Amino acid sequence: MTPEQDAALAASDLALRQAPHRADLHQRHGQLLLQLGRPEQAAASFARAAALQPALVEAHFLTGAAWHAAGRPDLALPAYQQALDLRPDLAEAQLNRGAALRALGRHAEALASYDRAVALRPDWADPALNRANLLKDLGRTDEARREYDRVIALAPGNAQAYANRGALAEAEGAAAIALADYDRAVTLAPGLAMAWFGRGNVLTLLSRPEDAVE
Repeated sequence: MTPEQDAALAASDLALRQAPHRADLHQRHGQLLLQLGRPEQAAASFARAAALQPALVEAHFLTGAAWHAAGRPDLALPAYQQALDLRPDLAEAQLNRGAALRALGRHAEALASYDRAVALRPDWADPALNRANLLKDLGRTDEARREYDRVIALAPGNAQAYANRGALAEAEGAAAIALADYDRAVTLAPGLAMAWFGRGNVLTLLSRPEDAVE
């Protein structure tokens, strides 16, 4: 922890000792803890803020986010649900709820949550990408491909969408189509390892192994 972070945490601790009844101070303390990589402690601070001010949607949402960061989707899920009970139109909570459900293996519910997030914010690529990835993993390739097309239309710079669509094409033996998507992915994100790996595979299939290393 840097001296600046240490000072900020000490100041936040002091503020909470002086005014432990203030939900906003607990929420700020939680955000600081989350920035410091202490998600479980952050979740406790956010939960305290939510207990002090039950109508504070952001406190419930951040409790979920902190538990998710701590690798506890089982604890994140009820917090996201509390946020949604207060704000059913909060697309971010629907997206994160879907991610928590997916991590728990509850795929049908996760897909429904992604569907709601897409319906709430049809111009936002993130829930569409999550939805496409889940459809891909469930073997619903035609639906997944259409959803990747949608993501790319919404966010032409989304390298992951190109790479994942390329993987679908590769799995179906459409090497030339896969190569075009992988090429676009590595152009957009040169550090995207899975795109480079897939690109090498399809170049080998196309009898162009010499092009796999550039």
